[in-house]
Amino acid sequence: MVNDTEKYVFPKLNKKEVKYINEHFEELKSSLNDTYQPVLVHGDLTSSNLLWDNQSNSLSIIDFSDHHIGDPANDFSGLLIYGETFVKKILSLYKGSKDENLLNRAKLN
Repeated sequence: MVNDTEKYVFPKLNKKEVKYINEHFEELKSSLNDTYQPVLVHGDLTSSNLLWDNQSNSLSIIDFSDHHIGDPANDFSGLLIYGETFVKKILSLYKGSKDENLLNRAKLN
């Protein structure tokens, strides 16, 4: 992907755009080198699959049709719609295996 982008896309862009894309590629490369403990991932953990009950103050998760074994960052990326502060709070409560780059990988998903 990087080689094709450099070959076909970069010639059509200005220096600022090329710099921005290269910075993004560096983030991607560093995240690809991360090691993580694979877990059961919901695969579609977004607001449409979270049900909050105000009376019991409980949360239910529905629709596990996209579940798979993978990077826990996948599920955290779906929660970013609520903001990074919320995701950091959830991450602090998360009992599963986590690493220092989990949130960064979530932002890249």
